[in-house]
Amino acid sequence: MVGELGAGPDDVSLAIANEGTPASRFTVAALRVVRTSAADMLAIYRATTTDVGPAGRATEVTVTSRPVVRIDRTDDPTATTFIYALRDKLYVVQASPELAETLLPLLP
Repeated sequence: MVGELGAGPDDVSLAIANEGTPASRFTVAALRVVRTSAADMLAIYRATTTDVGPAGRATEVTVTSRPVVRIDRTDDPTATTFIYALRDKLYVVQASPELAETLLPLLP
């Protein structure tokens, strides 16, 4: 993804948080790529994530007043992912829809 954006390793920052094992119910990530638009990051991440044939499905939804892209994997119902981009950052929440309603408002 970073290469597709015309960026290199020095242009990228990544932060990941999760609940921990053994019963991690969520993962939250923020990816920053300097000199990249939110629209470009969202489009590339969405295409990459749903590029799994008929198992990947992306829909635009609103969760707690925030427009996000919801990505469902029909071959793995536990892997519901919500993504949105803001300026040069991409935010990713992988959680149940109910838990995502709690987590998404905590992000910028």
